[in-house]
Amino acid sequence: MNNTEFEIDHEVFAGKSTRIANMVIDTIVCTILLMLVYLAILLLYKFAGMEDLMLWYIDMGSFTKLAIAAGVTFFYYLVFETLTGSTIGKYATGTRVVDAYGQKPSVKAVLIRTLIRLMPFEVFTFVGESAVGLHDSASKTYVVSLHKLNLAHRMKAAYTEMGITQNPFLSDK
Repeated sequence: MNNTEFEIDHEVFAGKSTRIANMVIDTIVCTILLMLVYLAILLLYKFAGMEDLMLWYIDMGSFTKLAIAAGVTFFYYLVFETLTGSTIGKYATGTRVVDAYGQKPSVKAVLIRTLIRLMPFEVFTFVGESAVGLHDSASKTYVVSLHKLNLAHRMKAAYTEMGITQNPFLSDK
């Protein structure tokens, strides 16, 4: 089936509690990755004798620490969402990032999502009824339940086969 025959409908969107679970899990993963970066610095000092690197690590200021954390977060989301459409948090909750047609988003869309996600207080754009954040709307992407998306695809195929054009999960384009 050609996925451009329909657009994603709000019925397949991941709920707010699922989105929060994604964020918590991904924050934990990013924190672990950041600790691994710092561990690598310490190991390079200990086993490769890189004293300058250790001095830099000891003297690094808050801005440098924030820049490293932002870099780790940036690459985490960019790599996972570009290659698979999911992060570890999304895998755990059975969700995925998709474009308006239910397909893996473009690299450009993921780049926009990731850059906006790094904005201070962006997480508060979820306040309100909708579980859609600024990084979703600006990149024209959606986080959907894989179960609901797969069901919607099967229903669309079945409806098409029966000659029915209305699908409660996906709107015809």
